[in-house]
Amino acid sequence: MYATTRIRVCIGVALSLVIASVSLGVVATSGAASREQLKVTSTLDGRKVLPVRIRWRARPNVPSSKVAKVEYLIDHHLIWTEYHPPYYYGGDEGKNDPKAINSLVTTFLRPGRHTFTVRSVAIGGQTATDVVKARTVKAPSPPTQLVGKWTQPCSTGVSCPPGAQSITITITSVGWGFEPQPSFGDRWDARYLHGGKVVFGPEVITSRRSPQGAFCGVDPLHTWTYTIAPDGKSFDLQSVGVDPCPDRRNGIRGTWTRVG
Repeated sequence: MYATTRIRVCIGVALSLVIASVSLGVVATSGAASREQLKVTSTLDGRKVLPVRIRWRARPNVPSSKVAKVEYLIDHHLIWTEYHPPYYYGGDEGKNDPKAINSLVTTFLRPGRHTFTVRSVAIGGQTATDVVKARTVKAPSPPTQLVGKWTQPCSTGVSCPPGAQSITITITSVGWGFEPQPSFGDRWDARYLHGGKVVFGPEVITSRRSPQGAFCGVDPLHTWTYTIAPDGKSFDLQSVGVDPCPDRRNGIRGTWTRVG
């Protein structure tokens, strides 16, 4: 009798120890899982070729209250940091408005294969990355008559930075660049339509730096018309209606003269 009781007690203790060990193992595994739970995906996933313009959105798998920031890197260079959901490259001004969402404009990249990375950083410092290797295509060329550098004196009424005597536009396949540059901003994307029309926006964010903002929020799309003089040495630029971006509205209208 006593032997049978002792055997039962030993078996009970052994089972208790096994159950305790399994429980601890589950806790430890759960702890490891919690440390690895942060993940992120993006709208570039699965793409092998990128168009010239595409929305690039990161989607962390945790609530935004637990996300400190999302970083966007191209070829391992930090290009943009977004702090507010939904997490779009270039920002969306927090409006959740399709017209207020920036795009990845690839005109500044050489045609070919590039690495596009989103890195989600949690409040506690944990990080998760999503990497896409995709090919970019050649940027469309501007009309031949517009390619080059153009200038306009500040006395004509265009808005110029303090101390500047004139403002210069450089038109290439990347977009329209301005000198002196505003405190924020790089180049405006330009899409050329028939009939001497060009649609500006969004901003082309290049790898030269990591900007904190853009010319005009996300540089809303707007159509302008250009009229080239018969001798090709100047062109007139006018907005179709009211451009919602004051930096464009006040800074690029009027007659531009070719430099050189």
